[in-house]
Amino acid sequence: MQQFTINKYGEVEVEQNELRYFIPIAYTEASELDELEEAYRRKGKELMDSPYYLFANNLELVRNRFCFTFQLEEMKAFHYIRQLPFEEQLYYLRSLVEMAKNIEQTPILWGKNSLLVDLTDRKIKTFLFEFDKHPIHVSQDAVDGLKETIILALTTLHRVLGKPRRIDFIDQREIVIRFAENILHGKSVSEIGRVVEDTILEIERQLEQEKKEQPKSNVLTAFKEKWNAKKETAATVEQPVWRFSKKKSNLSAPYEKKKSIWDNKYVYLSASALAFVILIGNSTGAFDFSKPEEAKAKQEQTEVIPSSKLVGVYQKALTGNEQEALDQLERYGYDNLSKKDQKVMLSLYKETGQSEKAIKLKPEYAEEVVNDLISNQKYDDLRTLQSKIDNPVVNYEVAFLDKKWEDVVRLKDKVKMTDRRENQLLSAYLHLGRMDEAKKLVAESPELSQKVQDFEMKKKQVENLKMQVQQVQKNEKDVKKRDEQVKKLNEQIKQLEAAINNI
Repeated sequence: MQQFTINKYGEVEVEQNELRYFIPIAYTEASELDELEEAYRRKGKELMDSPYYLFANNLELVRNRFCFTFQLEEMKAFHYIRQLPFEEQLYYLRSLVEMAKNIEQTPILWGKNSLLVDLTDRKIKTFLFEFDKHPIHVSQDAVDGLKETIILALTTLHRVLGKPRRIDFIDQREIVIRFAENILHGKSVSEIGRVVEDTILEIERQLEQEKKEQPKSNVLTAFKEKWNAKKETAATVEQPVWRFSKKKSNLSAPYEKKKSIWDNKYVYLSASALAFVILIGNSTGAFDFSKPEEAKAKQEQTEVIPSSKLVGVYQKALTGNEQEALDQLERYGYDNLSKKDQKVMLSLYKETGQSEKAIKLKPEYAEEVVNDLISNQKYDDLRTLQSKIDNPVVNYEVAFLDKKWEDVVRLKDKVKMTDRRENQLLSAYLHLGRMDEAKKLVAESPELSQKVQDFEMKKKQVENLKMQVQQVQKNEKDVKKRDEQVKKLNEQIKQLEAAINNI
């Protein structure tokens, strides 16, 4: 169970999916439970159309404190937002702007402990806000509170006491740093809101442009699109599809989802039509990006099954029967397929949740599988994959997720060392106390030097605070004062240890 102080005089207890907020009766403006409950109900009606305020499932009196009980299914602590890509974080940050706009009518307590991430509707919500009989005891300017909370979402900081350094940011791309700069320079809530909206628009335009310019990485997707292109009329205009928004339609509700040819599992495609698409794919490079002379050389080295014999297989895959297609490709044998058909087979394994089979056939394919799982925060799927296959790339990433630092160090020479993995390896060295190796790594990557300094500084602070605890326990004779001082010092130690754990 987690416990922490909130709203100056209140306390929160979190156990599994239940959160309980306690506030002493003396620090409310109500003397009876019924009085507080009636005021709470009135606020609920007032905020009925606002999705940013979370209301308790139960309100009761526990000794001399009012207790609000919340059920938190499908919700995460505020720091969960740090795991999301910046492009998705922006949609959640809109919630903070909306709460700041409504601060005059409904003051809230700014800070990570009073905010929750609701995964069902992609919003940040607060369970702690002011209403009649229940004041907020810690006041903060809306602009300052909004800025600080946004910066907390983007960095590893636990408190924002000044302008963050680049090393503090989880995502250190230029667009994120520029966004943070613009947020910090905002002089009003509306100005900060415009920064958020302008950045979302910029990213959506960039994604649309990339979609137009970049070749499709998935061979099967390219195959589908070429066939759909032949079916579309000149008058058809496709709506842009953003990465994080649903495709919109002008049709009425019963017909809103327009099914493409690929949505129908029973569609019939003639062999000649499929062969024609395959020929188009080969001629345009949709299936093979090799130069003609390279492709010819490969063909001469190994006798492979020609793609023309796989028309029936592609027909099954394209009409939704991916497993049947895979069964047939397995009968042919991976080594007997051309390079482009091997790529299709690996892609089908990944799309059908059988990535371990793809990695067994081509161990280096683990990089693509792992990167895809990590970028989509599918950490449980990554752990499941490890249980099915022994691969150094998979093992390394799971070791880091589970903070198995010895395993991270042991596997470092068996994986491709990217910037992200260098950062992970540095964390392992620091937590293992292998400072010489950490500093050697930093010497090769100077941008990581600040991380080492932060780690050493925080460890030293923890040691000093623990010494203070011992001194207080030894020298303070007043029991009440001693307990209060020890509690405050332990809270500081806990915060620092959490910061160290996130390094």
